[in-house]
Amino acid sequence: LYEQARKYFEECLSISREIGEKKGIAIALNQLGGTDSLFGKYKLAQVYYEECLTLFRELGDKDGLAACLHNFGNITGGLGNYEQAKKYMEESLAIRIDLGDKRGTSSCLMSLGQIAYKHSESNYEQTKKFYEESISLSREIGLKRELAISLFNLGDCVENCDNNFEHAMEYFEEALALFREMGNKIGIASSFYGIGNVLFR
Repeated sequence: LYEQARKYFEECLSISREIGEKKGIAIALNQLGGTDSLFGKYKLAQVYYEECLTLFRELGDKDGLAACLHNFGNITGGLGNYEQAKKYMEESLAIRIDLGDKRGTSSCLMSLGQIAYKHSESNYEQTKKFYEESISLSREIGLKRELAISLFNLGDCVENCDNNFEHAMEYFEEALALFREMGNKIGIASSFYGIGNVLFR
């Protein structure tokens, strides 16, 4: 499926370049970057996102720009450049807030929490704040996926950085219930692992 998806996005990109359709080029580049990043091909994805970012800025397309910045931030973090990842994600967050995009805002906050946590466990308070804000917004607008992931991540954070096992268990258990509702087996397994770790302590 990966190769098939890439083929279609590449054809879209080729036609868009041929007719000079900048938005079509930017969208295809963003999709190619996303496809490659899913399979860990971050360096290749980076090339697509760099061009995509330039085009969305030229077009003044705020929604497209926010999406590209978010995606670029995620893969930049995956490459270990956490400071730059944070800059991309913060710019994406500012645009999402300006657009009133609560789903995008919640997702950005969740990603900022992940970036802060991976960068250094000394960023505990900042990490916790990002996750708590994402959780609050996800509850408000009913985003189960974002809520479940942020709950799990917050559980992991308070367990490992604060040794707050009681709260960690609460977060893991709520995340587990949500992952079960969604039928998300990876999330279910991760939640069981988190609960097991807390009990083992």
